[in-house]
Amino acid sequence: MPKKYSYSFPEDWLEEIVKSIQQQKSQGLKPILSHLLQSLLNSIMLKEREFFLKSHPENSSNGFYHRNLYLSFGNLNLKIPRVRFGNSFRPSILPPPWKRIDKDYEELLIAMLANGYSKAQI
Repeated sequence: MPKKYSYSFPEDWLEEIVKSIQQQKSQGLKPILSHLLQSLLNSIMLKEREFFLKSHPENSSNGFYHRNLYLSFGNLNLKIPRVRFGNSFRPSILPPPWKRIDKDYEELLIAMLANGYSKAQI
């Protein structure tokens, strides 16, 4: 009999997501997957920096820089946390440097061009 895996999320985190979705609905906005993924990635990177700083007490946080990550289901506006000294920290969840477009998104653009769409239509 195969094992059943169960995943649990912290209650406060789930409450924040539900409140955010309800707030967006009340403002007439549609909650979309890209917004949830963006929030999740930003939170994971922030927590990863926190762990890094605990193991490197000589370093300190130094704000954020903004990057866009283009995926097939939407654009993510990410706030990448940075540290004070050098390039010693990079969130492991990010794609390789300078790769900001998902492979699926690239393939979609190529398919659209191959099917006769102009650059202006895309």
